[in-house]
Amino acid sequence: MACLRSKVLVPTFVLLVFCILALKEFQAGTWFPRLESLHFERVRGGEQEIRSEIGCQPLGTEQRDCVLNLTLNAVTGSLFDEYSEFNAQTREGGNDWPGEVGHTMIGMKRGRNFVMTIESVIAQGLAGDIVELGVWRGGAMILAQAVLQVHCQTCNRRAILFDMFGVLDKTTGGYGKADSYLAVSKEQVQKNFVKYNLLNDNVRFIQGMFDLTVAPYAAVAPLRPIAVLRIDGNFYKSYMDPLQYFYERVPVGGYIIFDDIGSHRQVQEAWADFQKWNGVVVQIQKIDRHGAFFQKTQSFKPNWEKYWEKFPKK
Repeated sequence: MACLRSKVLVPTFVLLVFCILALKEFQAGTWFPRLESLHFERVRGGEQEIRSEIGCQPLGTEQRDCVLNLTLNAVTGSLFDEYSEFNAQTREGGNDWPGEVGHTMIGMKRGRNFVMTIESVIAQGLAGDIVELGVWRGGAMILAQAVLQVHCQTCNRRAILFDMFGVLDKTTGGYGKADSYLAVSKEQVQKNFVKYNLLNDNVRFIQGMFDLTVAPYAAVAPLRPIAVLRIDGNFYKSYMDPLQYFYERVPVGGYIIFDDIGSHRQVQEAWADFQKWNGVVVQIQKIDRHGAFFQKTQSFKPNWEKYWEKFPKK
């Protein structure tokens, strides 16, 4: 739903009518809060203004947990445990692919971690968008959007999805017979958001290889911080580009999540080189056998000289 970006004087009786309609909508069974108008307030987090929505009441703890648990189970394909291939322990760690009934491969542990990081930056009042690079069917960002909805944050923050969306990068060797399974179009991902009633104006789709999209996005949105940066790129440069261009965008207190650093050597090498280039050592916390994350405690400008030595300009 579109966010109003100009100040509007709302007569009292109009506001009253809106409240009555919102109450009826909630009683009718709408899961997520609706956002109609907003006012502006400054919070910690840099140049971005956090906008606090009028007419949106965040859900209580029990309601919120119910909605997010349901969404997590749905996107991971765990609601449908009757089919023969499902194993709860395997799905907990994201050690299988959820067939046709799920929208993400991250499993329950990494899903809960994603929810925790988003709720943490909201609790801190830390400005910034939620960004994922490598989204497959969009399930992780559907979950992220659900978190923003129940906390009345969808006018405050964008949910930004970077992906090839249906055209896999053959320069890395591809995924063999799994290519057709892994290639999901942007239209299908958008349709998946619609299934959850979670596609609105704050959800943005950026299509293309990361080395062709990350730098242009950084250039056109230079002042937008990233509160939670989630990278699922499998390959060296698919991690190095987001780190190089987006690390500085993540404010202190924000989070960076590596989806597959535990199981992909190229990802480990990219992270090791990034730390070495910048003379830092950052302790990451293990989520499961695949993923890890850390909360940013220091800020620095990435070393571009080392980056261009590794990847000379064409």
